[in-house]
This record gives sequence, structure tokens and C-alpha cells, in this order.
Amino acid sequence: MSTRKYNEIQYAWLNTVLLVIVLVCFTVSFLRGTGSNPIDRHGFIIIGAILLISLLSFYRLKISIYDKTIHLVYGIGLIHIKLRPESIKEIRAVKTSVLAGWGIRFTMDGMLYNVKGRKAVRCIYGTKKTKTARIGTSNPEKLIQAIRVEFLDSQQ
Repeated sequence: MSTRKYNEIQYAWLNTVLLVIVLVCFTVSFLRGTGSNPIDRHGFIIIGAILLISLLSFYRLKISIYDKTIHLVYGIGLIHIKLRPESIKEIRAVKTSVLAGWGIRFTMDGMLYNVKGRKAVRCIYGTKKTKTARIGTSNPEKLIQAIRVEFLDSQQ
């Protein structure tokens, strides 16, 4: 069993608070039968389930590095992304655009994985096909150092 080289948990407080407010308002609206054409029970269950799954899936991002893999686990673990960057060409700290948003995004500069803030680590890797990943983090230097130790030291 290998030891974790890096472990960070980021909580998406803003997203969580907003989703909880929407879920509470939606539930209260349903229970009171608000509006001229209130939603039926099936619609409430479907929309409520979507909101609840969204909340549980994106309330946090856990970044771990071990076994030559960068593990990105969102929320309760329904979304678990494993990056195995072979042949890292470049790694550096960057700031993401406010327009890039939060979550899992396809951007013009590769994949973006984050839940809050603008700080990220950009990793360009690949042997045949070059890939780019941006990983949102509160401490880019620490993540860069962990990636270098796990991946670059073994390549030399």
C-alpha cells in the first residue's frame, strides 16, 4: 500500500449555500402549493433529486496524489477522476479566468477541475497526444512540488 504524497480538500461554500437555499425554497414552495399552477409530486421528486445530487456531487473537491496518479474526487465520490500524466512537459501555477467557472469544464486551454477560487496548476503532459489539465487548488506551489516528486523525479 502506497502513501499519499499530497492531500487537499476544498469546500465550495458559495455553491453549497446557493444550492441549499434553492432546495429549501423549492421544497417550501411545493409544500405550500405556491403559484397558479404548482408542481406535482413527481416533478418535485425529479427536480428535488437533481438538486440534491448536484449538491452532494459538487460541495467539495478532494485532490490526492499516490500510486503515480492524481485523484480528483468531487463531493461524496460519485465523480472520481484519475489523471495519470506520463511524460510531463510543463507544470506551473496559473490563474483561471472568472469566465471559466467552477466544476468540470472543457476550456480552450484543456480540462479545468475546480470548485472555488482562481488559483490552479496547469499540467501539460503526454507522449503521442499532448493533454492539458488545470487543477484548482488553494496552494499551487505545494501541489506542483507533490507532482514533481511523484512524476518528474521518477522520469529522470
